Amino acid sequence: MSKSKKKHLKLKGGNDCGGQCKERDNLVIFQRPPCQKKIDESSVAPPQPIAEDDDESKNKESTPTSVFSIVMLSLYIIIKYPTKYFVLFSILMVIIYLAQKAFEYLCLAIKKFINFFTIILNPGSLDLILFKVPNIFRIFMAFLELFIGILYLCVAIIFFIALGFLTLPFNLIVSI
Repeated sequence: MSKSKKKHLKLKGGNDCGGQCKERDNLVIFQRPPCQKKIDESSVAPPQPIAEDDDESKNKESTPTSVFSIVMLSLYIIIKYPTKYFVLFSILMVIIYLAQKAFEYLCLAIKKFINFFTIILNPGSLDLILFKVPNIFRIFMAFLELFIGILYLCVAIIFFIALGFLTLPFNLIVSI
């Protein structure tokens, strides 16, 4: 590089070195800026010698810990997973029971609703001597069937709500 270009050497990205770099054999060497002070070597603590690791002493210290950790890991696996899946199985059995009961009461409610509509659509007639009137007692029984059907439906909804509440701990235990 010529001496005239050496005055302002540009770095990659267009930054100017500010005269704090010099070139030797097409290599740019950066120098410390003159405003920075040198560190006084007497104020710096001498480096500590690095002790060599004794493989035997290291193995002796870590052997009880590793045996203990292996035993604890084995106990954790042996105790945790059977307990977890036993609890999950128990909760699943209760969920299945609640689903069966909800289905049973829902079927009973649907039967009662069907009975109500068949009786209302065809109540029959009550034959009095002079004239025939609709059977008012069957209409009353139809509304009784409707009331019982609504009660069965409420019980089924309660079972469905209990089923929903029981799936929360089931999902939490599965995620553990």
